[in-house]
Amino acid sequence: MAVISSLKPCLTVFLKSRYFFWAARLILGLLFIYAGIIKIINPVDFITDVGNYKILHPSLVNMTAFVLPPLEVLCGLLLLIGKLIKEAALLIAVMMLFFITGFILAKARGLNISCGCFGRSTSIINILDFIRDIGLLLLALRLFFHKEITDL
Repeated sequence: MAVISSLKPCLTVFLKSRYFFWAARLILGLLFIYAGIIKIINPVDFITDVGNYKILHPSLVNMTAFVLPPLEVLCGLLLLIGKLIKEAALLIAVMMLFFITGFILAKARGLNISCGCFGRSTSIINILDFIRDIGLLLLALRLFFHKEITDL
């Protein structure tokens, strides 16, 4: 217990540091650029993946599959170049909330489907996808609420 309480000040300083801010931008930026490009390259697979969630009206599936990948790439690029960081982080957080909601609804209805997160996959959505998405949401929110950068 003493070890955990002694780490808390270090963790707090790190989470406010410019290194964490830079690393979070790099991780989210590269991840969203990659995810978006994979979906742009294989639009039919992504349309299928979006439709498999059975959440959207069929008329909205194609539109979502058309709009989402370029938005992911744009947000990733904005984070990497350091422009409109808060706006990009907020859009990523909103996307993550939708992805998490889709995951929960799919699992609640017993759907055994591919995530569609990084292109066509043979594995069905699982708890690791959920944990990853929660982590990415928290990272995006940390970027959005970042106020000042302090050195380590």
